[in-house]
Amino acid sequence: MLRPCTKRVVHTNDITCIVREYTSQDREIWDAFVDSSSNGTMFHKQVFLSYHPEGRFSWRHLMVYKGDQLISVIPGGMVGDMFKSPTGASFGGFVIAPDLGIDDADGIV
Repeated sequence: MLRPCTKRVVHTNDITCIVREYTSQDREIWDAFVDSSSNGTMFHKQVFLSYHPEGRFSWRHLMVYKGDQLISVIPGGMVGDMFKSPTGASFGGFVIAPDLGIDDADGIV
């Protein structure tokens, strides 16, 4: 069984990203980011995802930072020992900042 990771530093392509797990205190930041993103939909928003009763899914939504700047969010959860996006929505995947460059996008994938 995988242990939950609350924060991980990822170094790729000379880019350092901080990946951390979403908490309920991040709700306004998350939804505002989705609203201002290049590709976010209502299915990525916490206001939609919180529709499901607590405990129905093993949520592990992720937030990716480059320095202090939020550059991506990924709604999803654990299914067995695998992270899946979407979980509990019709559409999931990475939501990215509108000015995210290809090197940063490659770094977070």
